[in-house]
Amino acid sequence: MSHGAFHMWSNLVRRQCRADFEVHQLNAYQHAAEACRGRLLNRRGMEAGVSSLSLFEGQEARAVAYASEELIDHWRINPRPTFQSFEHVWFAAFMNERGIHA
Repeated sequence: MSHGAFHMWSNLVRRQCRADFEVHQLNAYQHAAEACRGRLLNRRGMEAGVSSLSLFEGQEARAVAYASEELIDHWRINPRPTFQSFEHVWFAAFMNERGIHA
């Protein structure tokens, strides 16, 4: 495989991983919303007009600062998804499915 072809393949793989993470993230959000009966934001988050979905993106410190107690408790049992942890598991499965062992 040429360097250019590998680079294009690599970009496609990264985009697929990111797309799969977005689905995973949305599923985590929906599960949390159901488990917390829609109570995802604390008073500070509501007053600031924070989107509850945004708690599942970006920095953990921001998410915790605006999350309701119900959501924080939920995350103790069902950890907040991060791209870094998802990418590691996703890539290992991707390689395994293709019989590639690093």
